Amino acid sequence: RESVTVVSLFQCLLFTQLPFMEDLRLFTFASLDKKKLAANDDQVQAVDDLISGMDLTQAVRDEDGELGEGLKPKNTFNPVLQRLYQCIQHRALNPEDALPEVDPLIADCLKIPSALVAANEAAVEKVKAAFPLEKIEKKAKRDASAAAVWKDTGSVDLDNPVSMAKRVRADESLSMAGIARVQIREVGTVDPLGDFKALLGDQEVDLFDEAFSQMRKRVCQLIFDSLGDQYHGKAIECLKALREAAVRFREPAKFNDFSTELKDRLLAGRGSDFWEKIKEGISIIWGFSTWS
Repeated sequence: RESVTVVSLFQCLLFTQLPFMEDLRLFTFASLDKKKLAANDDQVQAVDDLISGMDLTQAVRDEDGELGEGLKPKNTFNPVLQRLYQCIQHRALNPEDALPEVDPLIADCLKIPSALVAANEAAVEKVKAAFPLEKIEKKAKRDASAAAVWKDTGSVDLDNPVSMAKRVRADESLSMAGIARVQIREVGTVDPLGDFKALLGDQEVDLFDEAFSQMRKRVCQLIFDSLGDQYHGKAIECLKALREAAVRFREPAKFNDFSTELKDRLLAGRGSDFWEKIKEGISIIWGFSTWS
């Protein structure tokens, strides 16, 4: 964008560089307003002290020894542009040479003022102590190879009926249905739909109440812990699965009650737009309650 500025002594043309649409980066982060992530008083004070210590209004001393503002925009050049100009000038004068190293004056602009670093060493250490980092060890992956699943359960005495019965029971427990039951006992975050259907498909144990409760929690997690609308699509698919299960197992009240609770939570916060999306594709099981 260009504009003409007229001053009493001269005229000049100002150039203002504006970003293109592809230059914009919109990042949405989850809210930190949660009990498990809330900072304690010591952590808040540690960060406050660091921010106060990094204040640039009294960061450097001038020729007279007086404290003044550091990195004033009027006196600070753009290091990216200066590096570009340095390379263009060098290439114009030395077309066959490699590009030069970064000029020390440019490199100094990218460093934190030494006075600030020295003055805030204690504040930095205080922040490190208040926010300790812990290394989380990865759990050993379960060996799901065919060799591990179908490994020999021990020698069998063909003439001993008790030994044969144990082997038969072991073989029965290694059926595909048995393996599925062992592997899936909760609705996870990776494939909640698959886990939910696997729990409901267990023919030997009635897991509807447990599976429905776990799926409710997973839906709330997908909605309220989502970065923006990142997991809202998955949450809607899970809601549809909950409704279908409630109809199939003749438990409509469970789904309708959960829907009412979910609506109240969304409308009480900033979820009115997402609630409208839910209403477009999912309805209650009629005859028990109504949505507005």
